Amino acid sequence: LQMKKTISTAILTLTLAACGASPRETIVQACIRDTGMQKATCECMGDEAVDQLDKPLLKKFAAAAEEGKEATDAFSEDDGAQILKYTMVAAIKCAKSK
Repeated sequence: LQMKKTISTAILTLTLAACGASPRETIVQACIRDTGMQKATCECMGDEAVDQLDKPLLKKFAAAAEEGKEATDAFSEDDGAQILKYTMVAAIKCAKSK
């Protein structure tokens, strides 16, 4: 029974790893990598993205954060407006929460 639990845990872990990071985690890692901000601030930014952006836009934003500027070309004008709003609100909120 213990062996079955160990194998099941290993399979679950590999499956989750194969799926890649969550959009939030992708945004946090890109924030740390690209801005040099502290991890806590970037985690706040990631939390705000989850709270403020709908799921499809959150996924597109995370992909753009991971892939770079070329991916932002796929954003509609409305997407851009929502991301700008998120960025402004989150930057103020996260800066205050230091």
